[in-house]
Amino acid sequence: MRKVQPEPPPDGGAPPPALRATPAVSLADLMTPFRGSRAASLLYTPAIEPGEPLQTKPFCLARAEVSLLTAEQYALTFGPVLIGVPAAGVAMLVLGDAFMKAIGLVCVLWPLTIPGRAFLITSRAARALRAPTVASVEDGALLLKPDHGAGLRLPLGAIWRLKRRRGYLIVWTRRLALVFLPESAFKSPDAVERFAAALKPG
Repeated sequence: MRKVQPEPPPDGGAPPPALRATPAVSLADLMTPFRGSRAASLLYTPAIEPGEPLQTKPFCLARAEVSLLTAEQYALTFGPVLIGVPAAGVAMLVLGDAFMKAIGLVCVLWPLTIPGRAFLITSRAARALRAPTVASVEDGALLLKPDHGAGLRLPLGAIWRLKRRRGYLIVWTRRLALVFLPESAFKSPDAVERFAAALKPG
């Protein structure tokens, strides 16, 4: 094959340098060295392959476990209220009249009702999780599909926020209800990230 030399410019100057093809650089290539850092975790969302099902392996949770996890989340989230209300109750017991002392006693005892209220609030989700259940994201909703019995459908617009704690992906709804998805029910840590990205509000 005959090698073609570039023609010199008409003014007799130096010939132009040989042109080389420049490989295309994508945004993913630029981010690759930074993946794994905390800053990259704020920008990088694991890609979801077309047709890849967003679902967990079958799992189940005991009713008592769901109630205790819910009570813990309420205590962590509304801690200042749980401290302030009993403190006000103590002040009423010390300084108030008979009526105020009665209200103060209710305020002091109020935090003790949280486990019981958590048991009642989580009754619907707990019923769905007693049997082996698969969680999935389909048709704009989080679905809990047990092997038998009624499941649970939570529209994505009803999700307030997501948290990860003690091996659970925790879904808070706008009505302050909670759904717990054990991370052990996912195929890999990356699958947890993809599932959370699909649920993320906004």
